[in-house]
Amino acid sequence: MNTIEILQQIVTESLQAAYNAKYVTPKLSSAKFVEGIGKGLYEAFGHNTSKHTKRTLQTVKSDGSGKNSGEWLLDAVIWDWFEMSDSKHEGSPAHFLRRIHWAVESESDTPLKEMASDFNKLLAVNSTNYFYLNGINQKTEKGREDYRYRRLKTANDVLREVRKDRDITNFYFAFWPSPERIGTWTLWNLKLSEIVSIVSVHQLA
Repeated sequence: MNTIEILQQIVTESLQAAYNAKYVTPKLSSAKFVEGIGKGLYEAFGHNTSKHTKRTLQTVKSDGSGKNSGEWLLDAVIWDWFEMSDSKHEGSPAHFLRRIHWAVESESDTPLKEMASDFNKLLAVNSTNYFYLNGINQKTEKGREDYRYRRLKTANDVLREVRKDRDITNFYFAFWPSPERIGTWTLWNLKLSEIVSIVSVHQLA
């Protein structure tokens, strides 16, 4: 499988796990989804084979009562570290960042300003790969397609502007059905097979 196919599989499996967990709030469902993304990237791209690579991400408590701490910088980060100590702390070295393999941000709300807030976090770091997960919540298929078109155009335009000043490669952008409610309605009221069919992953030009 190529990278897009692997990411599509990770997003789909993470979405299925979050849906099946049946959490009472959209925020917990979103957190479970992102937890799956971070763990999936760590496993799928072989980062779990190095003792000097770690993942940092927020997770959901096993009983579904809330979130565990663990988020660092972004929603999920997979990074290499090295040890360094000083003369006073010879026996207790600290871990320092060598490089970031994956920088991940996710937003379940769909307005442009919400996207900008999290998209900007990705642009602020230096990573080998970037992955932005954009919530989608339009009721109709046409509404979702129109939204995808507009949002991808905006994301590509932003990245094109940023690339005038620095090199950013391997930037992936996914759409996933948001659990957020509009009144009492949410895409998560649909059958799981219909929800999964909404997922799409793209590489920004």
